[in-house]
Amino acid sequence: MRIFVVFRLFLPLVMLIKKSDGISSHIQPFAEYDHSIELQTNVADLWWTVDDIERAILFELHVKTTGWIALGISPAGGMKGADIGVGWIDQSGNVHFQSGTNIVIFAFGLVDPDICRFDGDISYHDNRRGSQMIPLRFYANPPIDEKFAGLDSFEFRMNNYRVPSNETTYYCKVFKIPIDYPTKKHAIAYKVLINPDNRDLVHHFTLSECDPSTTFNDANLPEGVCDDVVQSVKMCTMDTVVGWATGGQDIVEYPEEAGYAIGGELAIKYYMIEMHYDNPNLASNRIDSSGIQFYIGKQLRPYDLGRIIFGTLSTPFDLAIPPQVNRFIVDCYCPPSVTQNFPESGITVVLAFPHTHLQGL
Repeated sequence: MRIFVVFRLFLPLVMLIKKSDGISSHIQPFAEYDHSIELQTNVADLWWTVDDIERAILFELHVKTTGWIALGISPAGGMKGADIGVGWIDQSGNVHFQSGTNIVIFAFGLVDPDICRFDGDISYHDNRRGSQMIPLRFYANPPIDEKFAGLDSFEFRMNNYRVPSNETTYYCKVFKIPIDYPTKKHAIAYKVLINPDNRDLVHHFTLSECDPSTTFNDANLPEGVCDDVVQSVKMCTMDTVVGWATGGQDIVEYPEEAGYAIGGELAIKYYMIEMHYDNPNLASNRIDSSGIQFYIGKQLRPYDLGRIIFGTLSTPFDLAIPPQVNRFIVDCYCPPSVTQNFPESGITVVLAFPHTHLQGL
C-alpha cells in the first residue's frame, strides 16, 4: 500500500475556522478526510483517508512550529525500522522533503535545517516528538449517541486518577452497580468513555464481573495499582464482560436478538475495571476519568449474551518465549469441559477481542 503525506505548518495568528472534535489546528485541511486525531494537544494534528481501491493512504499533518516536521510509520513506536518523511520550507519559500504497523510517530524542530552548511543536517528534536497507536483502517460503522437517547444508562469511570509518570501502569478499580434493578434488564449497547486529552495514555482496559461470593465494604471499594491490590481484587479478574483497546469502536451495539443481562435475581453486583495506561513520554500531572457507559433496553431480548475466554496467561510459567527466535508459536487448547454446555446447533459469535499488545497474531 502506498502512503502519501501532506505537511503543513501553522501559526497561532490565523483566522479561526470550524474544526473537527479534538483538533487544535486553525488551518483548514487541503482535502476532506475520513479520520482525524490530535496527536499532541495544541501542537500536532493528523488527518488521513484509506483508499482501498488505489491501495494508498493520504495523510495531512499540521504542527505548530516554524521549523521542520516529520511523520513516520513505526513497527514499535520508535525510530528504528520506521519509514519517516521530513519536510520544511526554507527562508526563500522553497519546499524540501526527505523520505527516510500502525504506530504513528512524529517530531518537529524549531528552525529549518540549513542544507548549505556542512553541519546543516536536521538537529535532534529533543522532547519535541511523540508516538501514538492509531487504527488506520476502520472496519465498522458504529451507531451514534442519538440512537440511544431516552434510554436508562449507568457508567463506571475512574475518579480523577492521577496517572503516574511511568511508562506502563495497570490500575484496578472495583465498582458496585449503581442501579438496583428489581427485575432482569438487558444492556443493549455500551459506550467507551475515554477522556479526549488522554487518548494517548489509555492503551486498553477490561471490565470484569466479580465472583458473586465476594463481599466488599461499599464505603471503601478496592482500587489502586493492580500489583498492589491483587489480593483484594483476585475474584474480579477472570470473567471479562468488555474489552477495549486502541483501535476499538467507541460505541458498540449488541445484536437485536440478545443483550447483556443485569439486575433481578442475577447475583453479579460488583465489577472491576483494569485500565492500562501507556505513557512512553513519561508525562506527569495527567488526570484521567475514563470508563464505560451501558445503555439499558426498554424490553428484554430473546437471548442473554454469554462469554468465552481462551488463550495463554502472561506469566513466566505459561508464556515463555525463548531469546533470539524469529518466530515462536504459542498453542492453547480448550478441553471438552469448556464446550460441554454448548447446544448441538452451535453458538453465534457476535463480538471478539483479540489482544496481543504490540506484536502477535
